[in-house]
This record gives sequence, structure tokens and C-alpha cells, in this order.
Amino acid sequence: MTDTILPNPTPAPAEASPRGVSPAAIVALFLIPVAMLCFALFAFKPLYLMWCKVTGTQFRPNNPDVAAAATVHTGRYVKVFFETTVLDDMPVRFWADKTSAEVEVGADATNLYHFHNVSDHPVHFRPVHQVSPINASTEFGMKVCFCFNDQVMAPGETKEFPVVFSFAPKLDERVKTVTLCYSLFEKTDAESAEALQQRIKEKTGVDSAVVSPQAPGAAAAPAPSTGSATAPAPATAP
Repeated sequence: MTDTILPNPTPAPAEASPRGVSPAAIVALFLIPVAMLCFALFAFKPLYLMWCKVTGTQFRPNNPDVAAAATVHTGRYVKVFFETTVLDDMPVRFWADKTSAEVEVGADATNLYHFHNVSDHPVHFRPVHQVSPINASTEFGMKVCFCFNDQVMAPGETKEFPVVFSFAPKLDERVKTVTLCYSLFEKTDAESAEALQQRIKEKTGVDSAVVSPQAPGAAAAPAPSTGSATAPAPATAP
């Protein structure tokens, strides 16, 4: 009897996703636009400011009742992220000691901000702070902040300013994270106060982007410490 020789079975083709798109391609198609959006937001400052407005960010919030309130230990914590932005191509390095911190609701929290004028001429700027989400900004109070006043830095000068803030015990329970961002806008002798206010308004899209008067119970920032013309590189320099 003659043996029958069977052909080797053909391996089954790898299963593809619907319409022939592999899972890796689907992931790539999702991640690429996300990465492009993140790059655009942080590389181009006007887009970043627009994003803050759209996503519910309030500029220059400071609830004077929260700032003046006594400490209440609630045992509840929120994570606060600290961001710094320098606009108008100013020659200033600007960073915070901490990029994030666990903050107890009802108690004071602090951070230290560093400035270094890397140019050979003075710089004059207006700090504008913003808090998101918006339902956290109404329960946010500043006790000590360099943002209460415009700032001037001599050529090569370094400064350090502490910031003291708190959240009211009645902060929305749904709030788990908060972002506190400072933006520096250049001031020049050729630009009037009204023109600067209008320019900040146009860039931020809000009416409240003006220098806030010192709130009741809030203290102006103490005199900054100055150092040499060369500032040490921070671990999280921008």
C-alpha cells in the first residue's frame, strides 16, 4: 500500500484588529496626538494660558477670610502642584523649591520661590498667580506672597521669596489635586499701567489679572535674600 503524504499545515495568520489595524498602531495613534498637545501647551505660553482658562482656572484668587482664618487641622490632604512660567522672553530663571506637596486642608502650607536675572540689565515684572480647579480657588487664601506687588531685579541679581497659603476646611470634598501656577509678565517704562493690565487681560482672557491690593490678614512678602550673580542650578529648574 502506498503511504499518503500530507502537506505541512500552513500557520494561521496573526489575528489583526478590526479593519486590519494592529493594537500597537491603535495605541500609537492615541498617544501621538496627546504628546503633541502637551508639547504645544508647555512650549507655547499663549496656548498654555488658553488651556488654563478653558479647563477652569481662576487667576489671582485670594479669599481674605481664608487667609485670615486660624489653623484648623482637618486630617484631610490634597496634592498641590507648583508651576512657574516666564512670559515676554524675560531673561529670568524662576523655579520653586517643591514641584508638589501634600497639603492639609485648613492648615498653612509653604513653598520657597527662586528668581535669577541672568541678564546685564534690570528687569521689572508683574507676577500673576492662578489656581485650578475653579472650585478650589474660592476656598484658597494667600497670607504671604511676592505676587502682592510688582518686582524689580538688578542685573545678575538672585532673590528668594516664601509663599504661605491655605485652603478652607469647607473645600469641596471632590477636590483631590490643585495646581498653583505663577506667570511673570514684563513691565517696561514705555508701557502704561492700563496698557499692561489690558495686555495681561488679553493673554489670560480674564478681567481680574491686575495687582491685588493686600488682603486683610495677609502679609506682604518679606525682604528677599539676595545672592551672587550666579545662582546654583536647582534640581527642578524650568
